[in-house]
Amino acid sequence: MQTSFSETDRKIFRAQCAMAEAVARLIGNNCEVVIHSLEDPEHSVVQVINGSISGRSVGAPLTNFALEMALNGRESDKKFFGPYYSMGVKGKQLRSVTSVIRGEDDRIIGLVCFNMNLSAPFYSIMEEYSGEAERKKETVYEIYPRTVQELIRYMLDEAVSFADSKEDVTAQERNTIAIQRMREQGVFHIKGAADIVASELGISRTSIYNYLRSIKDHPAQGV
Repeated sequence: MQTSFSETDRKIFRAQCAMAEAVARLIGNNCEVVIHSLEDPEHSVVQVINGSISGRSVGAPLTNFALEMALNGRESDKKFFGPYYSMGVKGKQLRSVTSVIRGEDDRIIGLVCFNMNLSAPFYSIMEEYSGEAERKKETVYEIYPRTVQELIRYMLDEAVSFADSKEDVTAQERNTIAIQRMREQGVFHIKGAADIVASELGISRTSIYNYLRSIKDHPAQGV
C-alpha cells in the first residue's frame, strides 16, 4: 500500500494541496479538507483545514473507508468517490466527497477528502458568507464572458472609461492611457485582441503596436 513518490509525484501532490486549500477557503469554516499521502499510510494525513469537524490532525492514519477507496481506485479509473455520509465529532453529520490524486503512470498517490458539516446552523453559514468586513476587504469586480471577443470588448470599454475620466487629455493621450491600461491587464496577450481594439478605437492595427512600443519606452503617468 505504501507508495514511493517521484519528483513529478511531489509536484502533482503540491498542486493538489494548493487546490484543496483554495476550495476550503471558498466554502468556509464548515467545510473540512483532509489531504492524505500514500507515501506513509500509517500517518497519511499531511494537511487538515477546519479539522475540528472530524477531530483529526496532521499525522493521523487513513480511515477505514479511505483505505478501501485507495485500494478500489487502483483497480479502476475512478476520479472521486461520493457524495457519502458519515458522522464527525460530537455527532456532526457530514456530507463528503473524496478526490483521488494520481501521479506518474496513473498511480494513486493520495486522497483529498472534503467534509461538509451538515449540522452547522444555517445562520452561521449565511453569516460567514455575507460578512460585510470580509466582502469589503476581498471584493473584486469580475465578469464571466461567454467568448474571448466579449472579454476583450468589456476590458476595452473599461479602459476607455478610465481614460475618459482623466481631465484635459487629447484624443491621442486618451488612446495611450486606454491602451496602457489594457496592456497592464494582459489584454494583448489574447490572440486577436489588437485587431478588435484597433477596430473599436477606429485606428489601424499598426497604430496599436506603435502605441505599445511608445508606452514601453515612455509609460503614461497615473495609469
